[in-house]
Parts: sequence; C-alpha cells; structure tokens
Amino acid sequence: MKKEYQLKKEHHYVWANYLLNWSNDRKNVWFKSTKGKLINDSVRMIAKERYFYQISHLNNEHELLIDLMSRKSEIRENHLQFLKHFLDYQKFEGIFKTNGGKNQEFDIAMEAHRHNTLENLHTSYENNAKFSIKSLTNRDLSFLQDTKESISFFHYLGQQFTRTKSFKDTTLLIMSKGKGNSEQERWISETTSECWWFISHMLGSNIGYALYESRKEQNHCLLINNTNQPFITSDNPVINVHQELTHDIKRPPQHDQFDLYYPITPNIAFMASSSHRFPNGTSILNSEIVHELNTKIATNSYKHIFSSTEEALKPYGKLVGNNYRKVDAFVKEHNKKA
Repeated sequence: MKKEYQLKKEHHYVWANYLLNWSNDRKNVWFKSTKGKLINDSVRMIAKERYFYQISHLNNEHELLIDLMSRKSEIRENHLQFLKHFLDYQKFEGIFKTNGGKNQEFDIAMEAHRHNTLENLHTSYENNAKFSIKSLTNRDLSFLQDTKESISFFHYLGQQFTRTKSFKDTTLLIMSKGKGNSEQERWISETTSECWWFISHMLGSNIGYALYESRKEQNHCLLINNTNQPFITSDNPVINVHQELTHDIKRPPQHDQFDLYYPITPNIAFMASSSHRFPNGTSILNSEIVHELNTKIATNSYKHIFSSTEEALKPYGKLVGNNYRKVDAFVKEHNKKA
C-alpha cells in the first residue's frame, strides 16, 4: 500500500515534539495519568485519541451552519475555499459510486482522505512553527518581525487553542445547555457537534488571524522562569490568563480580555497580552507569578498536566479538569431548571 494511503489512526491534539521540551531523555515526560497517578512515559502515548480528526460527511445543514458562523469572519473566503475542498471530494466520490464505480484503490484513497487530511494539516502547521518555537527556546523574539514566520506562529497558536479535546468537549458541553431552550439553539448545538472537525479548524484560523492583525496592539512577552518551580504544561497548553476574567460561565470574556499564554519549556513561556501586564520583550518572573500561571494551566487542563519532574506536578494534581467540571455542573444545573 502506498504510504499516503496508510491510515493515521492515532491523532494527537498536542504536538508531541513540543512536549519533548519537558523531557529529560528526549522520549519521556512526567504527567498525571487519567487514573490520577504521576508517571513517566513516552510523549507518543498521550494527548491523543483514535480518529480524533476524522472527517465526516457534510450535509446541507452543516453547510448552512458554517456559512452563518463564518459571515463575520475577516477570512470568510478562506473558510469557504476550505469548505469547497471537502465538498468537491464528497461530490466526486458520490458521482463515482452513483455511476456504479468500483475500485479498491479509489476506496482506499477516499478512506485515507477522511482519516489523514486534518492530521496532516496540523502536522504542517507544527512544522511551519518550528523556527518560531526554536527561537523562543533560544529567548529570541525577533522572528515576530518576519511576516511569514509570525503568520505561521500565530496560526499555529490559534489552531492549538481550538484543536484539543478539552476545547471540543468544553465548548460542546456549554452549547448543550441550549438543548432545553429554543429549537434554533438545539439545532446549533447538534449541528456544531456533527461537524466539529470543520468548526474547530475555522475557529482556530480566526484566532490566529486576530492574533496577527492585533500584533501591534498587543505586548509580545518572553517570560523567563529562573525559580525552583518550573513551568508546567498540559493537554490544553494555550490558554487565556487575562487577570480580569471572572471564570463566570454566564459572563464570557470580552474581546479585549485576551492574554494568550503558552509555556514553551520549563523555563520559558510566551504571552500575547492585550492587558499589557508584562512589557514587550523579556520579563523575569518571581515564584508567585510562576505558581499563578501553573495553577491556571492545571485548572484549564482536561486529563493531563506535564512537567520535567514528578515534584513539579504534585502541587497541581488536584486541579486537573477543574474548569470542565465547573462547566459540567453549570450545565446540569441549567438543564434542571429548563
């Protein structure tokens, strides 16, 4: 079988090479397992799910929702071109089968397209951001002056924000509270769930574009941690840490309440800050701020937190999944009253 037709079954929603920044042997990291234990194992075994990015058929309802959700996007045409790509494949496959076409290689190619396309796309976004990530590990922000590199980096950040299982399950859980309300809200919730693979990519592209377009209004901060407590990361590694966020589910963040935080290594992190909490360039953090950022990473994680040592994870283990549990409790309470 041709290599491009081999199905990629295990889809990672956090870049494995990124997690290696917390590895002491370029293979394993310390992390909290789904059973609550702190273990040291391969980065290839975690932050993944079987067929997570598998493409499903798009019907007229899905097309309508995508059209509605993209209308205010400044990169709407990009989304529509992306949509056209998948619709063309569907149309081609439909015509072939309607005309009685039977070809094993064709079936294998279509199956590979469904399983591999988004996984391959995210791999390309990761590869395009390699130079930027390497620059950050070298404490160098100058890549942001390069248009191509900065676009690639911000697009990667936007996609990493929306591609995780945490973002998927939390967003769909919040939307599910509308199932007890109007017919339109139920339709939006159910249809979004059905074509999430497309919606999440669209949202990630929107965030990446917004980060690039607002780059002159934000502070781009290289955060240095020289304390004894290393930065940790998680299965939801790009988060909003704006200090004015109330975490009240009924009050979503305002458009200007966006401090995007991304730990890079145990000693280095990046922030695109609308609050200007930190100045442009390099800031040396004290242990109090490091603990604050680690706490937010753990609270916004879904199943796993990662670090270079077991000791670094111990203060934060009980916080894992807190945000999702809070949303779940809110939705259950809402649905009781509906």
